[in-house]
Amino acid sequence: MVRSLATFFLILISNDISYIITILSNNQAFSTKNPSAQADKISGGWAHIRDNGNIIFLGPPGVGKTHLAVSLALKACRAGISIYFTNMEDLIKKLKRDYEGGRPGKGRSYYKSSLVIVDEVGYTPIDREECNLFFRFIANRYEKAITVITSNKAFSEWTEMFHDPVIVTAILDRLLHHSTVINIRGNSYRLRGRSADKSPDLSQNRG
Repeated sequence: MVRSLATFFLILISNDISYIITILSNNQAFSTKNPSAQADKISGGWAHIRDNGNIIFLGPPGVGKTHLAVSLALKACRAGISIYFTNMEDLIKKLKRDYEGGRPGKGRSYYKSSLVIVDEVGYTPIDREECNLFFRFIANRYEKAITVITSNKAFSEWTEMFHDPVIVTAILDRLLHHSTVINIRGNSYRLRGRSADKSPDLSQNRG
């Protein structure tokens, strides 16, 4: 069992993604029926990762999605592959700035890098215009490079998040065409070890 995020990070920098997935599986964190098969798809060399396409990590906060995504980035970096890490909120800001400035943005690192990680998709709301910008981002990278997504929202919730079912369908069509989807469930690693009497009372102070 991983006892702390510090321990988890030490495993992370060892770049052994299979081991990380095995630990999560032993902690009953994976909802996939065959976690070892999922590990095989993302724990090989860069060519193996590239051939398996985009990677989407889904699950509630604190279950290790970002750690796994960063581990993939480390693997790509060690192979000499260009990488770019951003969260959804910052990516949307960059896309809007380029759009409003009349710049297509295709020469930007978040377009041209071989591996781009977009973290925290679904944590902050986006409007219809921003949804369109995100679609263009995904469409421009489609079948050209690997995009890694982490999200706390199931695909069935993306329509509510993006406000437009047509665009959501188009986004998912391109993301999932060549992809590995890993669903992680369970309690947050950040809260492990906290006793029940120290847990925050979420029923109060909601206003």
